[in-house]
Amino acid sequence: MKKAFTLIELLVVVLIIGILAAIALPQYNKAVAKARAMQLITAAKTITDAQKVFYLQNGVYAEKIADLGDYFPPVEGTDAAGTYQVGKGKCYVATYSNDEITGPRVSCTLSNPNIVIQRYYRTDGLACCSYSTDNYAGDGVCQLIKEKTSWYNGCSTETPCHCYY
Repeated sequence: MKKAFTLIELLVVVLIIGILAAIALPQYNKAVAKARAMQLITAAKTITDAQKVFYLQNGVYAEKIADLGDYFPPVEGTDAAGTYQVGKGKCYVATYSNDEITGPRVSCTLSNPNIVIQRYYRTDGLACCSYSTDNYAGDGVCQLIKEKTSWYNGCSTETPCHCYY
């Protein structure tokens, strides 16, 4: 007598595998997004430190990452606009004004999920992890990074977002 699996047994196994995959895939995507965001955080910290050294020696902050020269060795990753490619994201120098709220900072963006990480030069630590309110995929990533559950409506009226500070 031959031993074989019945159709019902095979369907049950396929169903169990499908359920496990449905549970695991979102967690995997969140872990990948957090890893990509952590690359940006590391790059932002490195650029911030380079800007501090640049400021101490020149009295002003560099206007583009490419201007950091010896202070930020991986300048070959920058493009003509002054942005620095980091994995699936990019970082750039953002200078809006000289005050602490909108002051000079490095801003790093990731497109999937759509998040922005900002770090001011004068303070230590992340200023904000924000995500676009038209795509809530970045919400969980920013919560994990900032270890907070409270946010404020940031960005601008053209680009509404939630910022974990």
